[in-house]
Amino acid sequence: MKIVCTQSVLEAEAIFSHLGNIDIIEDKALNTGHLLNADVLITRSQTQVNTALLKGTAVHFVGTATSGTDHIELDYLQKNNIQFADAKGSNANAVAEHVLACLQYWSAKYKKKLNEQAIGIIGYGCVGKQLHHLLQQEDCQVLISDLPLYDEGILPQHYSLEDICKQADVISLHVPLNLQKQYSTYQIFNRDLFYQCKKQPLIINTARGDVVDYQAMLLALAEQQIQNFMLDVWPNEPDVDKQYIKSAMLATPHIAGHSVEAKWQGTYQIYLALCKYLQITPIKQKMTVIGKKDFSIIEIDNAMKALTKTAQNISVGFNQLRQLYGNRYEQHPATI
Repeated sequence: MKIVCTQSVLEAEAIFSHLGNIDIIEDKALNTGHLLNADVLITRSQTQVNTALLKGTAVHFVGTATSGTDHIELDYLQKNNIQFADAKGSNANAVAEHVLACLQYWSAKYKKKLNEQAIGIIGYGCVGKQLHHLLQQEDCQVLISDLPLYDEGILPQHYSLEDICKQADVISLHVPLNLQKQYSTYQIFNRDLFYQCKKQPLIINTARGDVVDYQAMLLALAEQQIQNFMLDVWPNEPDVDKQYIKSAMLATPHIAGHSVEAKWQGTYQIYLALCKYLQITPIKQKMTVIGKKDFSIIEIDNAMKALTKTAQNISVGFNQLRQLYGNRYEQHPATI
């Protein structure tokens, strides 16, 4: 069996090698030619897995070692009987810790005690739940909004988006990008909601760039409807609008979920899914400890801001920063 993995899939060769022959391909270089005789494709979010990539290949299993799936053409996989697996929840603790670090930076800068702030969480999936857990340890007041879960009767207490805008000192977004009419999250946070903000909140987006209307957010900042915003995700990544980066209190290149544990867990979850698909008993594996080469959020923010001052294509610099991001280890035990 031939398994093709992109270079960004952590420890791919070590984890998958007993299942077949492994080809490791640089993410940007991957093309249809690499997959003509491949049975399995394992990748991360840098790769667009679509008709153009897969048509005419022998691939019958696709895995993404990430939580998000908006880089995968799921309809094509379904129509062509290609098995699919994602690593939902693998980076929940990493993202939650990133948000907590942002909050700690904000609270120190403005001399605000976190336990005196009302923090709105929009989206109560794996990341939202883990962030809630971390904030409970800080004794914060947490307001949760997730209409689909509330409608299913899963979420006992639910705040509307409007109520969160009126009551929250900080609003953190954790919804998936859903373009369907029901429960659409495309620009779910828009000009109308910004106008309803009563406490000049801090906005944090680690979900997807298109769940917020960034132009409306710039206007809300200029009109002092919000205090500031911190962004890890962007419309049209990696070709990000420089003004969004310049205006952000903290700007990072979509690395909130990039802890060593999250990357390894993402790879291992896909390994387990592939073994199940192949009806093979998986081998219990342990994460290899990698030398720590961490970068602080401030260092990453400074590097992002520096990109806006160069004539270089910002997409190139964005991708380089993402790839060069250090080996960050998590501080809190994951609970999700």
